[in-house]
Amino acid sequence: MHNEEIILQVLSRPLLLAEIARLSGLPRSTVEYNLRKLIQKKMVGKKKSGKRNLYFKTGRTVACMHKLTTPLLELPGITIYRGLDAIEHVWKEILSKPRESRLIGIQPRKSFSEAIRKSKTSDVQSISQEIGNRRFIIDAIVHEDLAYSLFRRFDTEAVTVARAFTGRLEDMVKVPNDFLDEKAEFFLIDNEIFIIDWYKEFAVKISNKHMFDLFSSVFYAVKAYGKRYEQGKYIEELIKSQ
Repeated sequence: MHNEEIILQVLSRPLLLAEIARLSGLPRSTVEYNLRKLIQKKMVGKKKSGKRNLYFKTGRTVACMHKLTTPLLELPGITIYRGLDAIEHVWKEILSKPRESRLIGIQPRKSFSEAIRKSKTSDVQSISQEIGNRRFIIDAIVHEDLAYSLFRRFDTEAVTVARAFTGRLEDMVKVPNDFLDEKAEFFLIDNEIFIIDWYKEFAVKISNKHMFDLFSSVFYAVKAYGKRYEQGKYIEELIKSQ
């Protein structure tokens, strides 16, 4: 993929030069050079933000794709998505899975916090509701502060979000906040793996049965470490207390 395309994928919202370099993984000088070219083509604009410039995609950017397919270790079925809009697309893929699918996931505290910070409350509510509507069976590893942080971050909307996760089959364990406290999370569903990095704003989908089995082995090995967590009953008690 050309550097210009990578920069366009990253620009899902107005960004500073340093942010574009960080999210794209390109050297700052390379980003500056390609931004000048994109501005000349009128595909990118810039505006002042204090003493610095914010760069943004213009209406002239034609159907910029949010995903890039590339081989990784010569394995087929690897798709890399860039940008917050692309992460939303990944969630739509997850939510398109068959009803009552088993959704396996590890969501560390740092990743959860960043996901909430960068997501619209309405988006989180709709995703949570759809997970509930599809009756996904949740098999997850979560940090020990999940339920309380959920209510702190969503305030009055927390009850709506929490109810989507009650009344279903659940098999969850919790781990201490500093255990596996990475900045990315992963989900397994229907023989596909979805890795989401909210900090660098990219996601990876892996459609490979051998890799799925490997991630499953890692998941269940970690799960054996955790403490059983009756999430449904716990959240119901929190809802009653509101």
